Amino acid sequence: MRDAYVERGSAGLVSARRGKPSNRTMPGAFREHVLDIVRTHYTGFGPTLAHEKLVELHGLGPVTRDAARVDVGGRAVADAQGAP
Repeated sequence: MRDAYVERGSAGLVSARRGKPSNRTMPGAFREHVLDIVRTHYTGFGPTLAHEKLVELHGLGPVTRDAARVDVGGRAVADAQGAP
């Protein structure tokens, strides 16, 4: 980190990944499919329980709990720690 600062100044401290999509991002169509299931079957469920149901009943393995964080209106819902 020090070398990057010496070579490029303050710009060297900024992550090279800044502005790029996350490596863990789900494809848009798959994410919409997951959100449709959550909106249809799991209204009122918290993200953890919705995630468990998606894995157990729908066979959707590579789904993060973040994908299940949606309410009926499509807005993000808070988990038990209060983070959206």
